[in-house]
Amino acid sequence: MMMLCRIIMGDIVEAKKFMEDAAKKMINRSFAKAADFYQNAGLHYESLNLWVEAAEAFLKVAECRLLKVAKCGSESSDKHFAALAYVQAAYHYKSVDDNDKAISCLEKAVRQFETLKMFDQAARFCKVTGEWYENQSNWEGSICFFKKAANHFHHGKNDAETECREKVKELNDKKNGV
Repeated sequence: MMMLCRIIMGDIVEAKKFMEDAAKKMINRSFAKAADFYQNAGLHYESLNLWVEAAEAFLKVAECRLLKVAKCGSESSDKHFAALAYVQAAYHYKSVDDNDKAISCLEKAVRQFETLKMFDQAARFCKVTGEWYENQSNWEGSICFFKKAANHFHHGKNDAETECREKVKELNDKKNGV
């Protein structure tokens, strides 16, 4: 038991060290290196089931990737990595029932996927966002994101478009008390 505690404490210390190293890289405007350190910290926190800390680290990854784009010009891979980091953060916030932060992260991911014209990915996470809003009985938010999902799925001529449009009708009925 004592050995396990030492291992866990060592992992926490290592994750914190990654966070500190990343912050130093941010000061030097080495955004790619900072993103790598934040990614490592997030993975360590994730392995320890420290979901909030993992989510915060992945938000920093996204921030670094987008700052790199702003500094160096548009690189689609960095925008894609930022979107994926937002998704990871969203699922970690969802793990601790912080639905507002989870949804906010997914919305940011969707915006990145849209700018990259990755409509299948945007649609997928619009649908997830719609489901999360529905679980909160937020009909307006749910309808909005299911509509967006249907529109994005339409770009890919996907059968999921029909499913999302049917969901919008169902949610409108719930919203209107039908």
